[in-house]
Amino acid sequence: MAEKQNTGFAKSMIQDNNKLIWVSTGNGIFSLNTKTEDINYYNSDFGMYVSEFNINATHKSTDGTIYFGSKTGFVSFNPSLFVEDTIIPKLILRDVYINNGLQKPHMLLLKNEIKFNDTIVIKYSKSIISLEFSDLNHIYSPQIKIQYLVEGLLDKWVPLDDSRKISFTDLAPGTYKIHIKASYRNSLSKSFFLYLKVVPPWWKTLWFNSILIFLLILLIYIFYLARSKYIREQNKILKFRVAQKTSALEEVNNTLLEKNRLLQDNEFKLQVKNDELVESNITKDKLFSIIAHDKKPFICCSRAYRYFEERKGYR
Repeated sequence: MAEKQNTGFAKSMIQDNNKLIWVSTGNGIFSLNTKTEDINYYNSDFGMYVSEFNINATHKSTDGTIYFGSKTGFVSFNPSLFVEDTIIPKLILRDVYINNGLQKPHMLLLKNEIKFNDTIVIKYSKSIISLEFSDLNHIYSPQIKIQYLVEGLLDKWVPLDDSRKISFTDLAPGTYKIHIKASYRNSLSKSFFLYLKVVPPWWKTLWFNSILIFLLILLIYIFYLARSKYIREQNKILKFRVAQKTSALEEVNNTLLEKNRLLQDNEFKLQVKNDELVESNITKDKLFSIIAHDKKPFICCSRAYRYFEERKGYR
């Protein structure tokens, strides 16, 4: 089925010897197969120098030639002599545009012409990328319909307009596989593909990220070493201070023990003195009691003297 065309209304109609209906319009000629409902459209792209026809200006000769008249002449053809077009469109990548600027092969780091490459490499800093395609059969180009899809980005076929350009904006770094196919009437070309590689900026490259990871690990390791050294130094200072405190406490404890020992010695001496005093008082009481009750005091004094001498000898 032919695509919708802006042809205005039908001007004249006639049937050929093969039962096909031919219709002239204000902008070309249509052929209609009533059995298959196939419609083909012909205009100046097919070599007709006339496109706007007159009303009821048509004729079929005995040999099957059909004539359509217009204000500037007529168009004639014999449908029986038509040969089915078997030409298959052959697409190529014609040009590459970056920010609407045409790119030369050396600008894309290519060794030969763009059309001979299946991989296009573009820097990430470029924002608008356009790929222009062309058909090697230039005479049929206006009738060729081109479609494309991009794996992972556009998963269904998208038709190209008359500019035949695929445009991308702000593509993320990576490699994109683009499939392209073309059709001319009922002839469908084999789809081909090309790769569009967007080179990441230096701060998004693998080597830069690897360096960042290495530096991060190195910083963590340095921090660990510095922290471990600081902790060891703090432990040494703490041990030294603990040793100082322990030594001071031991010294104080020894002083207290010495004082306690002296107190115990003094207490013992006081107890001995107290015991002697008590014993002396008891002795004195006995002596005074003897003297008070004895009628011979001199004898008593002599006995008391001997008693004290004996006591003295015991000490």
